[in-house]
This record gives sequence, structure tokens and C-alpha cells, in this order.
Amino acid sequence: MVILVLTREGYQDVEPLIAQKRCAVWLNHDVLDAGTVGELRRSGAQLTTFSCPVDPADEEAVADALAIITEHHPGDRIWVEVVPSPS
Repeated sequence: MVILVLTREGYQDVEPLIAQKRCAVWLNHDVLDAGTVGELRRSGAQLTTFSCPVDPADEEAVADALAIITEHHPGDRIWVEVVPSPS
């Protein structure tokens, strides 16, 4: 399983899954600072960070991020954080 995390809040929601090291996680740019990412990687977490921000409100940007993830994890199920638009 692969998880696309777009916000800090989303990261906090899936942090227990990340700690179990059973899934690959792709993080939006600046969800976590580099030091925290390094610590998690050293602990065995499978983290990839986008080098440029992905706007959670931009469906095309999220679709592009998914295409990149699919290239690296063909055939894997991808869970995507969806950020609801303000009503």
C-alpha cells in the first residue's frame, strides 16, 4: 500500500501507519522538515518527498502526483488524502 499525504494534518492522521513501516508514504513538499524525514527514514520508514509543492485543492496537480507515484509503485493500491474544499 502507498499513501499520498498532502498536509500536516493528514500526516498526523496516518502517523501510526507510518510507524508500523508497512506502507510506502509520499509526502507533499514541506509536510515535515528534513530532520524529521531523515529520522523516520533511519528508523526504516519508506518515505519519499516531493521536491515541489502539490496544491491539495488542484485536482490536476494531485493527478500528476499520482501519476508519478504509479510509475514508482506499479500495481500498488494508492491511498490519497483528500482535502475538502471550504463550503
